[in-house]
Parts: sequence; C-alpha cells; structure tokens
Amino acid sequence: MLPPFLVGKIPEKTYVRWLKRRAVAHVRRDRARRMEASVADYETRIHAAVVASEGVDAYTGEPLRWDLISTFRNKRIAHLPTVDHFEDGSFRICSWRTNDAKGDMTIAEFRGRERQARESRCA
Repeated sequence: MLPPFLVGKIPEKTYVRWLKRRAVAHVRRDRARRMEASVADYETRIHAAVVASEGVDAYTGEPLRWDLISTFRNKRIAHLPTVDHFEDGSFRICSWRTNDAKGDMTIAEFRGRERQARESRCA
C-alpha cells in the first residue's frame, strides 16, 4: 500500500494511519454537507491521489514533508501533506500552506489570486 516514493522513507503503518485519518475527516465533512461518502471509498481515492502526486504539492510542485505525517505536536506544517477536494469531486495532495491559501476557491480563482499577488509584488 505504501506509495513507491515513500518506500524506505516512512513506515507503512504511519502512512496507513494518516490515510485513514484523512479519509475519516473528509467523510465527516462531506456527510455534514449532506453528501454521500464512505471511508473505504475515500481511502482508495485519497491513496490514488497520493500515488499520482509523486510526493509533491499538486498546485505548486513543491516537495512535501511526508516524514512529518502523524507526528505529535507538529510545528512545521507549511509543507506537511494534506488532502484537498478538487472541483470535480476528486482529491489532490498539497501542503497545508497551499490548502489554507486556496480554501474553497476553484482552481481558476486560486490561480487568479496567485497572479494578482505576483503582480502586486512587482508593481
């Protein structure tokens, strides 16, 4: 079950624990929004997103700190991997920092904000 890019970097049980927790959190959120969701389905879909990510943030391409997942009192969360719901209902893997900045924006809205930020810094 451990994605190829994580072999030898973190224990499989750490990854499985993280995956289960992320699936449960997203199921709770979606059920609260009156959406159908199952932990098993979300685990499968989130795992597929992790494998597809190859260990980097889906939006920025920055490497993620997989060694920090499921650590107690994690203080360095900027590059900590997390799960983002994408517009089509699928999942993307990104950093906490990116997910916090993106919030519930669509990818087009998020890219627009990024562009505005770059332009304002250059002005």
